[in-house]
Amino acid sequence: MKKGKLLWAQRDVPWLINSIRPEWLKANGFHELEADVDATSALVGNDRNMQKELAEIREDDDNSELTHSVAVNIYPATITMPQLTIVVIDTIPVELKRSYMVWNWFVYVLAANLLLVIPLLWLAAWWSLRPIESLAKEVRELEEHHRENLDPNTTRELTSLVSNLNRLLKSERERYDKYRTTLTDLTHSLKTPLAVMQSTMRSLRSAKLSADEAEPVMLEQISRISQQIGYYLHRASMRTGSTLLSRELHPVAPLLDSLTSALNKVYQRKGVNITLDISPEISFVGEKNDFMEVMGNLLDNACKYCLEFVEVSARQGEDQLHIIVEDDGPGIPQGKRDQVFDRGQRADTLRPGQGVGLSVCARYC
Repeated sequence: MKKGKLLWAQRDVPWLINSIRPEWLKANGFHELEADVDATSALVGNDRNMQKELAEIREDDDNSELTHSVAVNIYPATITMPQLTIVVIDTIPVELKRSYMVWNWFVYVLAANLLLVIPLLWLAAWWSLRPIESLAKEVRELEEHHRENLDPNTTRELTSLVSNLNRLLKSERERYDKYRTTLTDLTHSLKTPLAVMQSTMRSLRSAKLSADEAEPVMLEQISRISQQIGYYLHRASMRTGSTLLSRELHPVAPLLDSLTSALNKVYQRKGVNITLDISPEISFVGEKNDFMEVMGNLLDNACKYCLEFVEVSARQGEDQLHIIVEDDGPGIPQGKRDQVFDRGQRADTLRPGQGVGLSVCARYC
């Protein structure tokens, strides 16, 4: 094209020449040209494949418009040649190019995949979160005391978590049981000194004892109560499974003397006679409070169920200490001798008691 005149065209297509806008010819660039099916058919020429596709488009919609790409290149004038403007028009519409069709198909496939993948992703997420939902349900049941442990038969990913949680639950349950047991043992251990103080106060009120005589007894029992509280608080603070190891040496006779003196005051009205047959050289190696707790419970049971007499004897071997507590009471029925060492179990339910004393003895011995 020179001075606005067409110098040469590959194919004479009047509508195409009229469709080129003058402003396109002023600079290099790319443009798009809209044409109907008939105009595109004239531009395509004898290309049978393109004509066939155009015929199919015409059958579907005769008013369809197709897009042609237009490239404008301006070559400046030289000594030998004037300025030329070359306009190249792609005869094949964009809609019929393979790349365009591929992109169209890509859009359709992507849309179809999204319609399929999103539900599948939701289903996969729901399926993968089912174990967590089940775990949350079990935790709620734990809070409502409908179960004691989490189900260990879970997915591989949650097995370690469930196992650790079950161990934590077991540890917390053991600690709670330990605190409860310790509190029960403490209240039981305070029964004797409180009973001694009650008996002393009764004697003081009836003038059987003077204030000077009652004072040391009361102070001794208060001291014992203080020791028992400190001892059981220390036991409660220890970790589960640990034990108190003590290698202290304690003469047995003085310890039993203090116990029998206290029990004589408690069972003064019953007229219990407690005798000790303990050699002075016999000693006990271990925790003093444990010894006092065990012997206090045994002697208290003997005094409670005897008719009148209770006798305590001891013999010491090379590595063992044997203490025998005997009374003239009816004894424990043969069928209940193992049962009475279980916490809360009692052979005689008619007399007051909690069934704690002998279970404490069994735990310490």
